Amino acid sequence: MVEEKTPLLRVQALKKYFPIVKGFFNRVVGQIRAVDEVSFSLHEGECLALVGESGSGKTTVGRSILRAIQPTGGSVWIKIDDVDVDISKASEAELKVMRRHMQLIFQDPYSSLNPRMTVLDIVGEPLLVNKVYNRRAREEHVAKLLKQVGLDPHHMRRYPHAFSGGQRQRIGIARALALQPRLIVADEPVSALDVSVQAQVLNLLQELQTQYKLTYLFISHDLGVVRHIADRVAVMYAGRLVEIAPVDHLFDHPRHPYTEALISAMPIPDPKRAIPPVLLSGEVADPSNLPGGCAFHPRCRYAEDRCRQEMPDMREVEAGHMVRCHLAEALSLEGLMERG
Repeated sequence: MVEEKTPLLRVQALKKYFPIVKGFFNRVVGQIRAVDEVSFSLHEGECLALVGESGSGKTTVGRSILRAIQPTGGSVWIKIDDVDVDISKASEAELKVMRRHMQLIFQDPYSSLNPRMTVLDIVGEPLLVNKVYNRRAREEHVAKLLKQVGLDPHHMRRYPHAFSGGQRQRIGIARALALQPRLIVADEPVSALDVSVQAQVLNLLQELQTQYKLTYLFISHDLGVVRHIADRVAVMYAGRLVEIAPVDHLFDHPRHPYTEALISAMPIPDPKRAIPPVLLSGEVADPSNLPGGCAFHPRCRYAEDRCRQEMPDMREVEAGHMVRCHLAEALSLEGLMERG
């Protein structure tokens, strides 16, 4: 029997609460549960997509993992030199070392680049901060990175405003690759780009993943993009994971009603098949005042009394398929196979 390798990243019961303050003395009167008890693992070379509506907590998960914001609770373990290290409890000095192994690609390719810095300075800044290479070697390395992401190295002394949106995102990708990280958190990396440019950037990310054996946590609300790039998909609702499964299995056989609704909203490339989407009633759950039982039950057309009273646990219903729903085994939900 072959022993399963330890994951590159393990997230255990991750929490991030934001206090609600009121009055002159900033008295805390409540908590916004942006991320609540999120757990998953990510193996080397894998792409796990984190999907959900705006406000579901996807970006907060990514930033908490990288310690761009301090988690309220839980732990985040990353394997560095075959040793598991808890990022959530690391000191600032330890974080500086860890961040060489994990980088972030931002959503907006323009606001994430300093307009007063040249491309050479932007891409070379991680090398400078970490004291990697001298100036001439840094310039050669930046030229190599720009060429790998499809940009002309001769343009490295230009400023961000001289590039298109797709080119600016390629600059951001080159910066993320500068220190040869093992983990990249890509936060909606193509949502601000034109559709044709999206495909180019997605193909580039896949090529780089193969070349450098990169591991991606890919945050997105676009299920069409996710289906193209991901190996597994984790679905979030109101700060909690509600389903995790291999990408093809999740799209063809969703087991949570929320996942079914997300998939049904995907456009069908056939004008003759006018299949109406599954419309959700009510409003997105308020993370500062979540309903009792299952947080999704006020919008769920299958909800029963048990759903209103008892919070479901995340459990495995098939090999590699986890779901947080009392009725997962009883429901027959519509996936992409039924929608053509």
